[in-house]
Amino acid sequence: MPEDFNDTSTVLKITFDSKVFLMLGDINKIGEAQLLKHYSEDTLKSDLVQAAHHLFNTLYYIYDVADPEYIVVPTRVESKTNHDKMKYARLVLTRSDDQVFFASDYGTHGFAVRDGKLTRIYHDILRGGEYDGSDS
Repeated sequence: MPEDFNDTSTVLKITFDSKVFLMLGDINKIGEAQLLKHYSEDTLKSDLVQAAHHLFNTLYYIYDVADPEYIVVPTRVESKTNHDKMKYARLVLTRSDDQVFFASDYGTHGFAVRDGKLTRIYHDILRGGEYDGSDS
C-alpha cells in the first residue's frame, strides 16, 4: 500500500502518428518503481513526457528511461530555480529551452507530427486568472 497518495495516480501513455506521449500524473518513488518493474525500457521510451507532480518529486530513473525529446512541466517557470536543482538536472537542465515547456505562465501548447517529427504547432496565452470560487 503506498504511503504517498500521489503514487495512486493514473499514468497514461498515448501514441499518435508513431510518437509517444507519457503522462506521469503525480507519481512518486513507489509509482516510479512499479513502472520500471512492470514495463520494459522500450515500452517506457517516449517522445514527450509530462513531468510528474509539477516536477516536485525527485524521480531519478523514469525520466532517464523515457528519455523524451520534449518535456511539459505543469508548473511555473520560476520552479526551475526555486526548487532543488537535482529535480531538474536529470530532465530539464539537460535539454534546451525549446525542448521544455512550462505551463501556467505561458499558456497552452499543442503538438503535432509534421514530416515525422514532433513539433509544437500551437501556443495560446493564459486567459482569465486564478479561480475565485464563483460559479461564473
